[in-house]
Amino acid sequence: MLLMPTQPLMVEAREVYHQIAGQPQIREQLTKSISASKRWEPHIKKRLDVEMAKRFEVSEMAMHYRLGEWPSEVYKHVERALESGSDTLLGCLSRLASNWLRFPSDLPELALITTGDGHRVALCASA
Repeated sequence: MLLMPTQPLMVEAREVYHQIAGQPQIREQLTKSISASKRWEPHIKKRLDVEMAKRFEVSEMAMHYRLGEWPSEVYKHVERALESGSDTLLGCLSRLASNWLRFPSDLPELALITTGDGHRVALCASA
């Protein structure tokens, strides 16, 4: 935890997730179906492990453990973003976007919005 404090970890995880899920072929599939999100989830998590381990100069196993543990729980944020078709990984923000698109009934804490630059973003009520 000392080598990977939560705040910098989340900032880097958001950037890496966006680079991965924002790729045109992945983004297009994520926005079309939930089954695509389940298909991409293990690959995105693995790539997140690899890229984040490089950035923090730790082993992939250590990073995998850190991304899943409290307080960051990055994998939960990844799963929520994938379920909503978002190419942006965000924890909780008080305000960010212009258009509210929907509130998924099965995930009441999430709202899917479109930012001014056209990215789909999932917001939640609690981290």
